[in-house]
Amino acid sequence: MGLNGFNARDYDTEQRPQYADLPAGTYRFDISQADWHQKEGESGKKGIKMAYDVLEPEDLKGRKLFDYIVFENPSADAQRIGHEKLAKLCRATEFEPEEEPNEMLYKSFVATIGLGKPGKEKNADGTPVFPAKMEIKVFHYPDAGEMPEIKVDQVAANDNRPAANTNTRTQAEKPAEKPAGSRPWYKPKAA
Repeated sequence: MGLNGFNARDYDTEQRPQYADLPAGTYRFDISQADWHQKEGESGKKGIKMAYDVLEPEDLKGRKLFDYIVFENPSADAQRIGHEKLAKLCRATEFEPEEEPNEMLYKSFVATIGLGKPGKEKNADGTPVFPAKMEIKVFHYPDAGEMPEIKVDQVAANDNRPAANTNTRTQAEKPAEKPAGSRPWYKPKAA
């Protein structure tokens, strides 16, 4: 026993499994975090850390999607892109905060997510320092008419199992072999 009466055996040490990325699809989210963020030593750069909780589909309810929206940046393009993204989120929630981003908490919206691009910075082994992650691809606006169906498009973003073989043609139905060195668009002439 040490550390002023602390005993590690008194606490639950069960490890929780890490969540894989959400599968690509269209979701209804609820904003659960919207806070200003500025890294120390990075003057002129400011953003909003966002967390969205899945409301639908029901089987993924409670899962999270994390986001960062650039608000101030020395790069005019980065700042414009961040402002456009915030405007899209405001339109999707039908709400615009007046002073603080946390005024958006518990506002819901519908968005389609997909796999983004990995960061450009590489590790020594050539893998990206920041691997690709799921991100919002499309915000859906209630004022634009019908909303899309809430649905998952694929099993999982990082499911590396081989796809099922759906090639069920018989040998007679299979196309003739291409001659070696032929172009990809080569089709054998009918007899």
